[in-house]
Amino acid sequence: MSVRESFRFLARHPELPVALHRKVALFRQEVTEQGLAHSFIPSLSPIQVLRIGGNARTKGVAAHLQAAGYDVRPILSPTVREGEERLRICLHTYSPDEAIAALVRLLAAALQPRNVQPAF
Repeated sequence: MSVRESFRFLARHPELPVALHRKVALFRQEVTEQGLAHSFIPSLSPIQVLRIGGNARTKGVAAHLQAAGYDVRPILSPTVREGEERLRICLHTYSPDEAIAALVRLLAAALQPRNVQPAF
């Protein structure tokens, strides 16, 4: 029943999927401008995946973003193959454009080798 109601809700609010796709496009544009596109798994989904590699480094980047107020989750080995650890970033219609741009800037800064301390 709840799936049916979800489709009814979307039918009453056709602007929501359009707004979400715009947020994804903005995120991808920011990622490209910051030179990070090669680290992301290509996707037009609101769930974006940044490959980092290494549990400690991935946890460190996640902790850096979480300290700045972003709810970004690490996906670590053994959930994924060793060396393919990553961050899961979920975009929402209510995410302000500036917050999306700021997140990508933080990512770019955090991925500089000297800026990330392992989170244990």
